[in-house]
Amino acid sequence: MENKTREFINFFRREFETKFKTRYCVNFAKDGFIVKKLLAQYDYSTLVNAAKEYLDSKDDFYQHVGHTIGLFSKVVKEIIKQRRKDVTASSDIKQFEEVEDEL
Repeated sequence: MENKTREFINFFRREFETKFKTRYCVNFAKDGFIVKKLLAQYDYSTLVNAAKEYLDSKDDFYQHVGHTIGLFSKVVKEIIKQRRKDVTASSDIKQFEEVEDEL
């Protein structure tokens, strides 16, 4: 298993166990395959930030079925897309305020 893949799985496991006070059972074959594919699409820090957001989510569905790397892989694209929208909106507001200050 590649370094970043193992590193991410260990990060996810630690975050999960800290947050939920229960053991996260890693299936290294399955989770490793999933994380390797995710790392081909996104850089490590993007995945870490998205995973933190995912694990912090109060969504009833996640609370019911659990927070797993498999489910994370299904929602990571939406989490990242939403974060980019939020950053763009925040940037637009800041630019507007700067222009407003100049007036």
